[in-house]
Amino acid sequence: MNRLLSGVAALFLGFGLLLCDQALAAGKPGGSAPSPAGQARPAGAAVGGQVRPTTTVGGQAQPVGAPGAPFFGGQTQPAGAAIGPGDVLQITVYLQPDLSQEVRVGEQGYILLPLIGQVAAAGQGSEALARTLTARYTEFLVNPQVTGFVKEYQRREITVAILGEVRGPGRYRVPEHTTILDLISQVGGLTEESGGRVIVLRSVSTAQTRDAEAIIVNAQELFTPGGLKAQNIELNDGDTVHVPRADHYYVFGEVARPGAYKLEKGTSIDIMKAIGLAGGFTEKAARSGVKLTREIEGRKSVFKVNMATEVRSQDIIVVPESFF
Repeated sequence: MNRLLSGVAALFLGFGLLLCDQALAAGKPGGSAPSPAGQARPAGAAVGGQVRPTTTVGGQAQPVGAPGAPFFGGQTQPAGAAIGPGDVLQITVYLQPDLSQEVRVGEQGYILLPLIGQVAAAGQGSEALARTLTARYTEFLVNPQVTGFVKEYQRREITVAILGEVRGPGRYRVPEHTTILDLISQVGGLTEESGGRVIVLRSVSTAQTRDAEAIIVNAQELFTPGGLKAQNIELNDGDTVHVPRADHYYVFGEVARPGAYKLEKGTSIDIMKAIGLAGGFTEKAARSGVKLTREIEGRKSVFKVNMATEVRSQDIIVVPESFF
C-alpha cells in the first residue's frame, strides 16, 4: 500500500513540473505567445506555423508585405522607369487581403482600387505611387501600409520627328528612352551638309500657356566620350529634332579650288585663311583686287576688303584675274 501511494505522488509531481516548464517557455523572448494586435512580428517570425519570407530594405531584413516595406519595381521594369499605361501592378495592403489585388494601368493612366476608387498612376515613380495610395487609404484605415511592385512592364513607344540635314527625315515611332544619337543612327546618319548643332524643339505646357523650348546640342561634342554623357539627351514624346545646314561661305575666281566651304559654328576665319582653304591664289590672281559680296539688312553690298576682314555666313569672296 505504501508503494502504491509513493507511485501516485511521484506521478502528480512529474505532471506539475511539466506544466511549470510550459508556462516558463511561454513567457520567454521568442516564445510562441501571440504579438499584440496592430504590431508586426519580427522578420522571419512564424505566422500560422509558417515562416514569412523576408526582403532586405536599407540593410535590414523585413518580412515581405510588412509595414514599412517600400513599393518596389519588379525585375521586368527598366531602372528608373515611370509607371505608364499598360503596366500591371501588384498592390498589397498589409493585413487587408480584400483590398490587395493585381491591376492594369488604363490607357488614361489610372488604376481602379477597392474602397478608394480611381487613382492616377502613370508618370509616377514607384515610391511616389506608394505614398499616394497610403494617403488615400488613410481616409478609411488606421495606419495603412501599402506595398507592391510592377509585375509586368508594358513596352511603350513615343512619336518624334527629325528634319534637316539627315539621310532619312520624317516622323518616327521609337521606343521610350530613345536618345538623340539613337534617332540619328536609325535615320541613317547626318549628311555632309550638316552643321555643328542639333536643335531639339520640345513642347512646354503650363496651366496658362503652351510654349516650346529649344535645346541646343553641340553636334561635334556629341560624338566624343564626354559629350556622349552630357549632350546625348533622351527624347520626349512629341519632340522635333532639327539638324540645320552648316553655315557656308563661297570663294570664286582665281583660286585653286573655287566653291562653297563650311563655316563651323563658333570658329572665326579671315579672308586670307578662307582663300588658303580654297587652295590659295592662282598665278593669274589679282591679289589686291579681292572683293566681298555680303548681305546687310536684306541688301547685297559689294566692296573691296583687306585680308584681315572676318568672314561671315553666306559671304561671297571673288578673286579677280589680273591682266598684267
